[in-house]
Amino acid sequence: MIDLHDADANVNAFALRLGRWRACFSWAHPSQWPPYWWVWAGGVLAILAVLLGNAVIMSQFRRAALADARSETARLAGVEAGATDRALHRVDLAVSELVARLTPAAAGSEAAAGDAARRLVTPAALAEQLFAMPQLAALDVIGADGSVLVSSGPTITAPAAWRPGIAALRDHPKLEQFIGALPAGGEETSGASIYWMRRVNTADGAFAGVVVATLRAAYFENLFAAAGLGGDGAVSLRRDDGTLLAQSPPASAAAPALLAAIAARQPLQHYPLTVSVGMTEAAALAGWREEAVVLGGATIARVIVIGLITALLRRHLIAREQVAAARSKIEAETQARVALEQAVARSEQAVREHQLTEAALRESEQRFRDVVEVAADVIWETGPDHRFLSFSGGSAGELRRRLAIEVEYMVGKTRWELAGGDPNTDDKWRAHKAELDAHRPLRQFRYSALSPSGQPVYYSVNGRPIFDPAGAFLGYRGVGTNETEIVEARSRAERAETLLRDAVESISEGFVIYDREDRLALCNSAFLALYPSNRTVLVPGTRFEDIIREGLERGLYADAVGCEEEWFAKRLESHRNPQGAFEARHSNGRWLLICERPMRNGGIAGLRIDISAMKAAQAALRDSEERLNRAQRLAKMGCDTRDLRTGRMEWSDETFRIFGLARQTFVPSMDQLLALLHPDDRALLLKADAEIDRGVCPAPFEFRVIRPDNTIRHVARECELLCDDAGAPIMVAGTMRDVTDLRASQARQSELERQLQHSQKMKALGTLAGGIAHDLNNTLVPILSLSKMVAERMPEGSVDREDIEMISFASERARDLLQQILMFSRNQVSVKEAVDLASLTRKALQMLRVTVPAAVRLVEEIDAVPDILGDAAQLQRVIVNLVTNSIQAIGKQPGTVTVTVAAATPGEIAPERSAVVLSVADTGCGMDATTVERIFEPFYTTKRVGQGTGLGLSVVHGIVTDHGGRIEVNSKRRKGTVFKILLPVTAGAPASSEPTATPAHDDGIEAVISA
Repeated sequence: MIDLHDADANVNAFALRLGRWRACFSWAHPSQWPPYWWVWAGGVLAILAVLLGNAVIMSQFRRAALADARSETARLAGVEAGATDRALHRVDLAVSELVARLTPAAAGSEAAAGDAARRLVTPAALAEQLFAMPQLAALDVIGADGSVLVSSGPTITAPAAWRPGIAALRDHPKLEQFIGALPAGGEETSGASIYWMRRVNTADGAFAGVVVATLRAAYFENLFAAAGLGGDGAVSLRRDDGTLLAQSPPASAAAPALLAAIAARQPLQHYPLTVSVGMTEAAALAGWREEAVVLGGATIARVIVIGLITALLRRHLIAREQVAAARSKIEAETQARVALEQAVARSEQAVREHQLTEAALRESEQRFRDVVEVAADVIWETGPDHRFLSFSGGSAGELRRRLAIEVEYMVGKTRWELAGGDPNTDDKWRAHKAELDAHRPLRQFRYSALSPSGQPVYYSVNGRPIFDPAGAFLGYRGVGTNETEIVEARSRAERAETLLRDAVESISEGFVIYDREDRLALCNSAFLALYPSNRTVLVPGTRFEDIIREGLERGLYADAVGCEEEWFAKRLESHRNPQGAFEARHSNGRWLLICERPMRNGGIAGLRIDISAMKAAQAALRDSEERLNRAQRLAKMGCDTRDLRTGRMEWSDETFRIFGLARQTFVPSMDQLLALLHPDDRALLLKADAEIDRGVCPAPFEFRVIRPDNTIRHVARECELLCDDAGAPIMVAGTMRDVTDLRASQARQSELERQLQHSQKMKALGTLAGGIAHDLNNTLVPILSLSKMVAERMPEGSVDREDIEMISFASERARDLLQQILMFSRNQVSVKEAVDLASLTRKALQMLRVTVPAAVRLVEEIDAVPDILGDAAQLQRVIVNLVTNSIQAIGKQPGTVTVTVAAATPGEIAPERSAVVLSVADTGCGMDATTVERIFEPFYTTKRVGQGTGLGLSVVHGIVTDHGGRIEVNSKRRKGTVFKILLPVTAGAPASSEPTATPAHDDGIEAVISA
């Protein structure tokens, strides 16, 4: 039953409160404003700010949703237009092919054209086209009179919907195609099918009929339905004039309104059609509405929270103000001591109100503090026996997700029962229970529980004891935080760190890591073993530069001795900006290969490899190679190898020197080697290479090499063929020995032997000629003397005197001949002095020019040359004899005699001496090899009897020999002759010298003859 008295009392109390509330909100004067009105004002402003912010956000979301819908419709229109265009294009190809086949046959009468069309196109052929294209319903050939000539199936005789298209194609010759719809029921909505017409012309361009392709509108409706717009959108295919051909969902009265909201149109690329995609605004904003509901609910929750906080804050402030006012009243009444009983009563009343207010305040503060402190994964409360009483907040979801346990199962159980622990046997849980029994707060008590799947779940628990006003223990209230991910991450990190340390320690080389502040992070024992003197500073946290400084002070780095600061700066730079591996030498003789790389966290990882053994091996190898190169250089013998499998060749340094090449710029190979050989000797190398290919080691052979400076060297080649275990050749190793000097010495020896024979022969001839000349000279003396005496006694002009004078003249010529023979056979005394060969040659040629025939041209090519030590008269005789012989060799034919005086090439006569060249070249008849071999023999001549003595070139040879020079002759039949005389230049030759006796025949001087 309802107590009416209580109900009336409640109504009166409510009315009284309402009146007080209205009185509080009398805004006539600020003094009448309610207390702490600014708290309400702040709350209202906060609520308005939240509402305004959410409204702005929702407006932006709405605009974004509409923009996305428009973009999606435009994209979908493009996709559908492309698909439609491809479907129509296949039909267009089939129709165009039929038109192309029928056009040549469309001639003559309409009946003839129809018969021709029936012969060319059969219903079976048209039906086969239908089978290949699902969008095609029928193919028909229509004559000029509108009759169906050929059809792929049941024909429609001149349907009314076809007539506009046939009429348009017939009346407009330039119109090639027409697209229309066959409506279902005759309404202007989506048709049951779409027809496509193409005009068929005769040869003269007259209308001969049409080819009609009937397309299934359902095909395109299904194609459009795949867009997934549902009932909130539509995709349609229309002609450019707006005629609807197909639409999905099927067209209805609501379609125009539906497409008016958000629509996009995309014309087809090849046809006068347009694909339209429409979507209602409600469909576009469906997602936005869901977001609005969620955001609106969140906004309402925020508004409620702000209202509650505002009310609680105002209530707290009012309570504090009331307490302050009560205290003020008590102090005033105590001081006045007036109306003690009334004051006591008011004081008691004030105290009670104050207690109630403070209790409410404490409860509010306690509730707020509890909410803040227990805001975690699990919020729990336990009773005095430490059994769970309740779970609040999202605890149920957390426990169900992590442990697969319902809250009801956990209520009434202790924490150690759920975790599978026993306080009686487990020290951890015994200590935890002791803490709980002592009613001390819990701080980060961590424990784990197993889920039904066997996976451990880790929790950290915070809690505080709860007491009633009388101080009785009520239990605990607290929170639990799921630390499973943190524990697992820490465990993974510990395992990774352990694995890293094991991996680093297992590296046989020294490994070190410096952090981003360039401090030592870790290193392995192999690294410490490389720096035994630096172990005191090789501890984590030591800076890199301090480690280097310590090594410098201990003299560890051999490369830094004498330039410590410069070396220290370069080492820091290479460490902070590593460019690759480098080698370092320690003072104890150890070599290290240092590799450093920057890490992504800013640190540097380094590797130290002890390469002392390798450096020692390299030094030994270099010494061995140097000894080998020295031996090869002294022997002028190089070596080489060639891998027959890869073709790679390796040459020694001496081999490069023999060929005049540099290892840095030349890569040896068979093609390169073949290019270096003399063209006449390349066949030898090719032959040897062919024998190697057959598995035969070639015999030693010799070839010539043309160096880059065009000098020719003779090389002797010997090789050895290396085979594998199966006997197949795999490598060729050989030697190349420079035998140029040997061949030159052999040629020199042969020439000296020839010259010795020639000299001995000349000496014998000279001895014979000297004896004959001595006897003849004794005979000619009385003849010449008596003939001159007799001639002087005879009268002038008499015949006898002329005969006697002829005897004297002949005797004088015989005397001159004897003088030449004596000069050839005896040791003549000559006076040698500094001679300017260029000037002497000009004077001799000037004297000879008066005797040169008109057909012979005498050419001078005379350069300034150093003076030589010689007899000017004898040298002039050499020039006269050679030029005279050249003029006689030319004879009466036109020709040229070229006389050249120039400095010889350095080393041409001897490596340590310079020389002057006198050359006489003619264009005369020349000589054969046999003649050239004998031209310097005494009394040898090729002239007719009475035209020469055969002693001219012998005398020339003797004079040149006497001056320490040599003669080179190069002559060919009918191509002329070149005499080249090389005379040595003597530095600081005196202007004159005492006469010296020089043998006419010096075995050390040579005449080089070339035929």
